[in-house]
Amino acid sequence: MAYCTPADLLLGQLGTRLPPEINAIDYINAAADHIDARLGVTYVTPFITAGVNTLPLHQVKLLKGINAKRASGQIILAATMATEDNALHQYGLWLVREADLELQAVQDGTVRLSAPLVDSEGFPLDPTTDPDDVDPYARIPGAYNIDAYSPNAAFEENVMQGSDAVWSPRDGSRFGPRFPYPRGH
Repeated sequence: MAYCTPADLLLGQLGTRLPPEINAIDYINAAADHIDARLGVTYVTPFITAGVNTLPLHQVKLLKGINAKRASGQIILAATMATEDNALHQYGLWLVREADLELQAVQDGTVRLSAPLVDSEGFPLDPTTDPDDVDPYARIPGAYNIDAYSPNAAFEENVMQGSDAVWSPRDGSRFGPRFPYPRGH
């Protein structure tokens, strides 16, 4: 879903003399897909910009500006590629970089959106979840390299034998999971 229209693009006079193979709608949709892909790790995308449960107006305008800058920059870069017009190349590159900086600010949490959050699996979180309580490292995949000769691997293999460790008091004063041993051992 695009967050801007062709009228929002920052092309100036270039907008009237674009080559016929450049379709502005395709670039707008590609930029919106880029926004959704980068922010979809944190928020439910696409964002609702009209109707019920919409983002506040200032956040809709932010997404619209990012979409317009990125699409405009990509159109300018594509249109001026054959002519090697350095001034337009620099402007197009600046627009793409500016859009990416704004997108990075939203992605890293400097600017927060009022959209529903997602967990590390991509499922929406409870709407009452406070963004400050969300673990920013929960989205980082983990990898484990098991060294067959390490003391940790030997302990896990021989003592744990594939089961989880569960603690409970030996006197049985609390309810909950217990070791499979009788009391007093």
